[in-house]
Amino acid sequence: MAMARRSGGGGATPQRGEGEEGLSHHLAESTLMPLAPSGSGHSKKTRRSGTLCHLARSAPPPLVLAESVCDEGVRRECHDKEEEGVREERRAGTRGEMTGVKKRYLQMNEDLLREHPEFLDPAAPSLPARLASVAAAMPSLAAAAAAKAIAEWGRPAGDITHLVFSTSTSAQVPAIDLRIASLLGLSDTVKRTTIAFQACTGTSSAFRVAMDIAESNRVARILVICADMLSINGFHVPNEAHPAGIIAHALFSDGAGAVIVGAEPQEPVELPIFEMLSTSQVTIPGTEHVASTQFTTSGIDYSLLPDELVALIDRNVERCLDGALVPLGIAKLGWNNLFWVVHPGGPIIMDSLEAALKLEPEKLAASRQVLSEYGNMTGPTLIFVLDEVIRRHRQLDGDEEWGVMVSFGPGFTIEVMALHACSSNKMNPGPKNAI
Repeated sequence: MAMARRSGGGGATPQRGEGEEGLSHHLAESTLMPLAPSGSGHSKKTRRSGTLCHLARSAPPPLVLAESVCDEGVRRECHDKEEEGVREERRAGTRGEMTGVKKRYLQMNEDLLREHPEFLDPAAPSLPARLASVAAAMPSLAAAAAAKAIAEWGRPAGDITHLVFSTSTSAQVPAIDLRIASLLGLSDTVKRTTIAFQACTGTSSAFRVAMDIAESNRVARILVICADMLSINGFHVPNEAHPAGIIAHALFSDGAGAVIVGAEPQEPVELPIFEMLSTSQVTIPGTEHVASTQFTTSGIDYSLLPDELVALIDRNVERCLDGALVPLGIAKLGWNNLFWVVHPGGPIIMDSLEAALKLEPEKLAASRQVLSEYGNMTGPTLIFVLDEVIRRHRQLDGDEEWGVMVSFGPGFTIEVMALHACSSNKMNPGPKNAI
């Protein structure tokens, strides 16, 4: 269940398209299992469910158009080959169109490349410098999203009892979550958990952990933060011999999102928006090679097999959805009668899901919008989509009561979470302009 403050309880919310300021608002899960759909045979059960509470997101300030990705790298690598540089830039633009990404927010910029020329040399050992750059930039980006979520929540940061941090682009001990906790002023008794290298299922994994904590501890308030910076670890000069890397350059980006999770909301400060009812994770054996990244001495290398991804989604997604939804009776409603919070991954992922389930185009509109405006930020992307789904329902007066959250990740893994919209069965506890 999402928790939200009553209208009039906070300041104006930042508008979309403002870079790091992003968009923030309230989300959460719930404490009671709701009545299942009519005819499902399920009755109301009293239990504590983990709750996704107030949500916020942030992205690095620099706005980079898809067609200009890697321009600086190309210029410097090909400074004595002007025609080759122009060809490479045009290829990057074409691939940007193929990925459906119009713009992204990247931490990588010309200043960082001037400071670290080794990032442009594929033979140079640059991984330590890349990880150090991530360690320097990520805490403030993650803390910006978390601070907005806490402000919307309406309770002091000291009331946070747990911190669950997910990333696939940071590798250090102690983990970055320690620095984030310090920036936010969290208690020195806050219980910290780091989830690493789950890639596009990073947020789903963090939500599962937070939900389990909330269900076992009614007073717990868990701050979930997901942050990734692939633009630093994954930046390479375009290489036609490695097409997966070039496509990745046109697709991936940086960002951070934060959600507060709890159970038994304290009204009037905390009001439920979502009930998070059940989760399902399915890892398909023998598919580790389909989508993977490897840390090398010169950063992250990508390995993607699109055709196999499509086949795996087509053959497995429905049974994975059934694992979370059938016990609740939700699957009987039909896929097009649910709202969908889907990690976009890329156009091929959404097209495959849409075809496999015969979804109407508007069901994945929020996912496509986030991909277009922000690119694939890996883990945090799902929080951005959740944010956009709520915004659209409030603006369009959406009436779907039941929904599903889906993400796809390495393994090949499919994560599913069943959601129930509260507040008169709509994600709309306050005025439509409240977000």
